[in-house]
Amino acid sequence: MTITIASTTETLPLNDNTGAVDDVAYTAVAAGRMGIMFGGLKLIAVQWAAVSGWTLLGSFTGGLLRASHAIPGADQGDSRIGVWWKLFTGSEVGTVAVGGSTTADAVRAGMAVFTSSIGSWEDPILVSGDDATHTTGHTVVCGAWGTAIAAGDHVVWAFVSDTDNAQANTTPAIVQSGATFGAATQRIMRTSGSGEDIGLYVFEASVTAGSANAPTISYANGGGSSRCGPGVVVRLRESTGGSPEPVSRSFSLVHNTLAKVTEQSSLVHSTFAKVAKESSLVHSTRERLASDTALLWGTWKRLASGKTLLWGTRSQISQECAISWSVRQMVAAEFDLDWDTYAIVAKQASLLWDTYARIEKQFDLEWDVLTSVSRQCEIEWVTHQLAAQQFDLLWATESGLTNDIVNAMFSNIGPVFGTAANDGPVTVQLPSGRV
Repeated sequence: MTITIASTTETLPLNDNTGAVDDVAYTAVAAGRMGIMFGGLKLIAVQWAAVSGWTLLGSFTGGLLRASHAIPGADQGDSRIGVWWKLFTGSEVGTVAVGGSTTADAVRAGMAVFTSSIGSWEDPILVSGDDATHTTGHTVVCGAWGTAIAAGDHVVWAFVSDTDNAQANTTPAIVQSGATFGAATQRIMRTSGSGEDIGLYVFEASVTAGSANAPTISYANGGGSSRCGPGVVVRLRESTGGSPEPVSRSFSLVHNTLAKVTEQSSLVHSTFAKVAKESSLVHSTRERLASDTALLWGTWKRLASGKTLLWGTRSQISQECAISWSVRQMVAAEFDLDWDTYAIVAKQASLLWDTYARIEKQFDLEWDVLTSVSRQCEIEWVTHQLAAQQFDLLWATESGLTNDIVNAMFSNIGPVFGTAANDGPVTVQLPSGRV
């Protein structure tokens, strides 16, 4: 696997950009090639505008007046560096505008294009640093790599200086403990004398052995003019189709809020790179998609919450139906028991009714007997009455005869006892009460 440089933006003429935007021409365009864009501007209060079709990899400030944000003088003061990358589709033509989100005092930009022997790339990563000493040398100590560089990688680094003095730069170098590099070569030197001046210088080299330690980049100004400003190192790596490699940033980004934001926003995966190869997805598009996805996820959670509540209601209804069904089953079972009881009672009632019927039949027979006895008693009573009547007649006859006899007897006796007062009949009380 080999990475080689295909082409760069021209280094001459110098000082040809006098506007607040630099239009950089596409060069060596072919599908699968990797483009790295560098830009420098003053004043640092101005942020970079989005570069159409390119992904911002980082934006950093540096130089002598980093804290002032005041208008610097010509060939001095702090400046801003920006880095973007793009996986070419082969359809890129014309130029691409690089400039500030508001009007910049001076802007310069350049593009370097690289080829891969296997046509597949991991997303580039970078480290950054600053040189705040205004001298004839330009040396930047960067932060350590989040992911170690390795043999077969390629590095491309850039400086932004506070001056447009474009004397020949000599002895470019990159040094990193535990790593070795091929020959360093300058590829871009672009300056602008507009406003307070700006300069951009780009170099590249292959990696022959790697480590994660912090690199130091430098060059000497052959013309002896003083300069300072920020610098970056970008690592390029071919993709072997393995697991996606997270994008890392220098630990020095902790000291710059914008650098932190850039580090977070520039994290991507090789999967995104493959998608970008087909659709030229840019970072701003990913942010909008992420926002839409977050909104959609919120909607899904609300729907999931609503469905959970509805499911809970259904479960409660189902449970109540199950309880109701159990009650119905118990009632049915009790009804069966009651029905059996009713059947037994009905059977016993039938037996009792038969008993009543038999008793009533017996009673009817006894009543007939009683009726017959009553009739016999009535006959005997009549007979008694007839006998009594005959007796009374007989008694009356006997009483008459008796009275006649007694009267006859006493009528004859009376003169014997009597006086004139005692003349007449004598009444005698008989034991039977008759007279």
